[in-house]
Amino acid sequence: MIDADDSGVPVISASDISNCVSLSAVNETEVLQITATTADPAVSAIVCDSYAAIAPENLTRIVKAGSVETIGNAVVASSPVSPDVTHCTIIGGTAGVVVALLLIICLELLNNKIRRAEDIEREAKCPVIGEIVAFAEEKSKVEDRSEHLLTSEKIPFYITESYKAMRTNFIFTVRASARKIAVVTSANPNEGKSTTASNLAISLAQLGHRVLLIDSDLRKPVQHQMLDLDNSGELSTLLCGMQQLEEVLHKDVVEHLEVLTAGMIPLNPAELLGSKVMRNLLEMVSSSYDEILIDVPPINAVSDAVAMNGEIAGLLLVARYNDTLYDDVRRAVKAISFANLDILGVVLSCVTLKHTSGYVKKAMGSATAMPMVTAMNTSKSIRKGRITRRNRQREAKRKGRRAHKHEWNRRVLDADRLPFPYPAWH
Repeated sequence: MIDADDSGVPVISASDISNCVSLSAVNETEVLQITATTADPAVSAIVCDSYAAIAPENLTRIVKAGSVETIGNAVVASSPVSPDVTHCTIIGGTAGVVVALLLIICLELLNNKIRRAEDIEREAKCPVIGEIVAFAEEKSKVEDRSEHLLTSEKIPFYITESYKAMRTNFIFTVRASARKIAVVTSANPNEGKSTTASNLAISLAQLGHRVLLIDSDLRKPVQHQMLDLDNSGELSTLLCGMQQLEEVLHKDVVEHLEVLTAGMIPLNPAELLGSKVMRNLLEMVSSSYDEILIDVPPINAVSDAVAMNGEIAGLLLVARYNDTLYDDVRRAVKAISFANLDILGVVLSCVTLKHTSGYVKKAMGSATAMPMVTAMNTSKSIRKGRITRRNRQREAKRKGRRAHKHEWNRRVLDADRLPFPYPAWH
């Protein structure tokens, strides 16, 4: 550190000089090179010249040499020797890229969220029967739940196609079983099980199948909100023997779709769902419908789903893309297997479009391409029609002018008063 005396002249301490000066032999000869590195090149040159002024006498006394001579004076550096901005930038950029790559690799290895259907089939040993594409704007709390139903005019085409693909796989899966009742659940809350259940029921009803949708989520029911139905009585009062099925059943919610909402929230929902009355109800309605879907609470949260192990064909497990953990799916599969229930398949909800299977992408591609082709063909036909119409108009005008000339010439020739010779090219 350079200080100043009372008169303002800079004063350099001995320790500062020793820290900034270095001596080295030139090419292993007896020539010594003095180098000083400071923030000011002029100060560095002064320090080197000062050393060179006192070095011969001291070296002669210490080394016992005959004579020591100064070869040259210090040269002021024209450019700073450090820091090397280019070199430091390259090193810093390379280090940043390496650290970023290592961070990405670590996050990728530590990420335990579901992102591919193949990983579910490998890790959880469950088939994936559907990949539901996410809406353009996913909200944690949807103000109007009916906007996420297939009956809404706002639902995109590719989401409709993803539900239709899941519907086809579901039909093949259920038809392989002797029963026609399927339970729709999820590993954790807020993974889209209720939306999947209602849209699957609507999709099956659109095929003309008689479908019954039962909201058995007696803890947090939402089907009545999605379908805009009354929820005053329904399943809970029906299981308690307070009402009859015909009194609480909502008919023709959608054509061929009937809905039984949850009703009042009881104190013992698991016991009601596992009771003999519930089994008798399912056995009674089985003969009247082609498919029956039951919406139940998440299986990792409560045991309501595994209590219904009498008349059902199996469970549909809904998992949310890039949100549900593989460990959650494994726990759910273990609980289902422990209850001696079959897993019909896994439905992956809220999948981004670029991670869906090729079928959905092709369907969306055809959906987006067909209107463009139609519009293009329509525009071509319009242009062609306009050209044809203009050509006809021009041809009619030419014929009119030609007929007019012939008529005028005929009259002139008949009157023998032609004012000029009749052109041969006319």
